[in-house]
Amino acid sequence: MSTYEIRTIHEGDDEITVVELTGHADRANIQGLLAELQGLAKQRGVLRILVDETAMRPGLMGFNDIHDLVNDWRSASALKTSRIAVVAGHPIVRGLNQAFRALANLERKGSMSAFSKRADAVAWLVGGDPKAPAGAST
Repeated sequence: MSTYEIRTIHEGDDEITVVELTGHADRANIQGLLAELQGLAKQRGVLRILVDETAMRPGLMGFNDIHDLVNDWRSASALKTSRIAVVAGHPIVRGLNQAFRALANLERKGSMSAFSKRADAVAWLVGGDPKAPAGAST
């Protein structure tokens, strides 16, 4: 089972919503996270979200779970204009993110990217080229 913590940081003049996920990846918790982020986006408007999964370990998530999460993602209308950078060190966790991104970005090109280095993810969020390859793993 995974847990998450949401907090806000400032990078220069930019506000970043940081989500730190720990434990084993599980669909139910990630669905709760999406609902909470949807609520924040309704309150605050466009978000820059940094999802830090460096402490996350692979769980029992398959492609059906990812498909369900993508459906939840697509119905999260307040998140449509947000930018999300995911940092994941574990190759399996990064691979699950790439599968999710490939499905989720069918509607919103350039809104999500995955990285192996936090500094690269932050740079992309606050000033990165929105036309940069969405699958860039650095």
